Amino acid sequence: MRDTLRSTYLHVLVDEYQDVNRASGLFLKELAGAGAGLWVVGDTRQAIYRFRGAAPANMRRFGEDFPGAKVKSLRYNYRSQPAIVDVFAGLAPNMRASRGGPRFVRWEPKRSDSGGRVLMEVADDLAAEADGIAKEIERQRASGMPYSQQAILCRSHTNLGRVAAELEGLGVPVLYLGNLFERPEVRDMLSLLSLASEPDGRGLVRVARFPEYEVPLNDVLSLLELAKERNVPFPDALDLAAAATNISTQGREGLALLGRHLDGMRHVRPWTLLTYYLFERSRYLATLLGDQSVAGQQLLLALYQFLQFAHEQRPAAPSGVTDAKLRLLRYIRQLEIYGDEKQLRQLPAWADDIEAVRLLTVHASKGLEFQAVYLPVLGRGLFPARRQGQPCPPPEGMVVSDNDDHDEEEECLFFVGLSRARDVLCLSRARRYGAQNSNASDLLDKIAGVLPGTPSGSVTWPSTTPATVVVAEPTPANEPFAVEDLEVYLRCPRQYFYESILGLSRRREDSGYVEFHRCVYRVLRWMAEERASGNPADETAALAYLAEVWEEQGPQEHPFQELYRTSAVNLVERAARRPFTSQGSATKPTWEVPVPLGLIRFIPDHVEVLSDGSEVVERLRTGRPTKSEVGKDIYALYVTASQAAEPRVRRTVQVRYLSAEQVDPIDLNPGPINTRLNHYNEAIRGILQQDFSPQPNDRICPRCPHYFICPLGEDA
Repeated sequence: MRDTLRSTYLHVLVDEYQDVNRASGLFLKELAGAGAGLWVVGDTRQAIYRFRGAAPANMRRFGEDFPGAKVKSLRYNYRSQPAIVDVFAGLAPNMRASRGGPRFVRWEPKRSDSGGRVLMEVADDLAAEADGIAKEIERQRASGMPYSQQAILCRSHTNLGRVAAELEGLGVPVLYLGNLFERPEVRDMLSLLSLASEPDGRGLVRVARFPEYEVPLNDVLSLLELAKERNVPFPDALDLAAAATNISTQGREGLALLGRHLDGMRHVRPWTLLTYYLFERSRYLATLLGDQSVAGQQLLLALYQFLQFAHEQRPAAPSGVTDAKLRLLRYIRQLEIYGDEKQLRQLPAWADDIEAVRLLTVHASKGLEFQAVYLPVLGRGLFPARRQGQPCPPPEGMVVSDNDDHDEEEECLFFVGLSRARDVLCLSRARRYGAQNSNASDLLDKIAGVLPGTPSGSVTWPSTTPATVVVAEPTPANEPFAVEDLEVYLRCPRQYFYESILGLSRRREDSGYVEFHRCVYRVLRWMAEERASGNPADETAALAYLAEVWEEQGPQEHPFQELYRTSAVNLVERAARRPFTSQGSATKPTWEVPVPLGLIRFIPDHVEVLSDGSEVVERLRTGRPTKSEVGKDIYALYVTASQAAEPRVRRTVQVRYLSAEQVDPIDLNPGPINTRLNHYNEAIRGILQQDFSPQPNDRICPRCPHYFICPLGEDA
């Protein structure tokens, strides 16, 4: 077969050879022999796809693999003006990717020097950085450079989204979809699908805000409560509003209209519901068509992308899930959890005519060029990105790229970003991002000699943020706060708003692993209550209760269900067999810890009375021991409350890991205790000031029950 191919194809051309994996390189060696008829083009300095298996080592080994081929270096640059060539040519010889290859030959620019500019700016914060970029964009446009020939490149989608939001707020037309499922108009459609398929009706909280309904929030909550009382699922529960005396006339009219729009849609496919709703029944789309701005065009583009996605997807049905709309919602959560939604951020080719600034990741900019390129957020730990662990290492013996090439690839990404610019290259960073101070990227040090100024230079784009408004200290709360509620607020104030203010349920789209642990914790709490009441459960009773709990909320259809069930049984058996002292368990107390703005109420997991009268206060964990566990805020409550309780009783605080039969003592100094208690105090402050802003988290948000109705970056 090899000889047949060699005789059939006398010449082989390979482009972007640095992005070919090593297995393909070895295959090419079999196909091309010594390389007499082989033509390869590549640049190890642009090797940015190692994460998908690319092996730049192919370039370094080219002479060894193909001794009959000649190697020539490109000597000319036809894209960039001399000032810009100087920048990436200054980086090239110092790059790890340049080592071990042919001697670096400096590129000679073929374009004459006609006003090429390189800028290095330092801002106070992200808002000032975006403001400086916006002014430079407008300056270039005034000189005749269209928006579409200006591009902003970032290392990550996260920072690209932040910059995009700032620029949109400044009136700069930008072309960037970002996370499709987190755009407001797509969130509206997801909430609509949720309302039509999820019986609890939480999607109504968002859909009711649509302009043609304008249902007051109090009416929404009244209907949700009524549906719960009468056990009527949504969307059927919308009909209950007509006779509800505690719903306003405005609310009844809006809910009746919404009911008509969803009539007959309960059992249709997602795409059918969305298209009927948008194009025939509602006026949602009609209100958007009149906006001819770039933002308006982008909004319609996002809806088009989402409709196309809904039409093409046929996700597999989990056992017991027959509604295609519900399957699609669960599939979207999975895409978000695993980061696979990024493929939907690519704009279709027909959007190229939109006159707006392009926003891309550096990876997406490969092969493109623009008259002006802006590289913002050049802070340490941001670009280059921090090294990540390898959760799924390649199998032993597999032919792969170099093992430790993170730093090399980050340099290559920087090189690619710098070399996209034709006429203007603007580098920038801020001294502070959010609440964190930020030093200059180490990459800037590598080109400091060819930059105008130094990376650590003085601020050139001062802060544009208005002076902070001093808010009066709130009056301390009269009622204590449950620690569980404060933990939710610390994780996300918006989630607290939905659950503790609006009263929406706390069910989550958890993984089987989390559901397994939740079942065990529920059994452990029950066992503790039984012991405290003087009726300790034996092993048989504990396992019987586990069976009930597992049937109700265990990972029944999970592929590892049997493994999780076995582990749960082992943990419960271990807890039931655990020997106690002759004094037994104390009645679990309800402790309250004071902070300046209120009281924090919690119940310790277990209090054990020892034979000498002293007590052991425990927090029980079902997972494996971790170094971060003892650093959690809740242990400040355990220590403070145990010290403040009956002072004549000596108490020890510890955490017990049931899965490993390990016990770690908790011994905190006053400093850490005060710091952790202040976290709870600040949570109470936010609640009292009614600050319920979303706190986006790529790992947590997709599992939140309120994910599809949450405003995230919108005006909450």
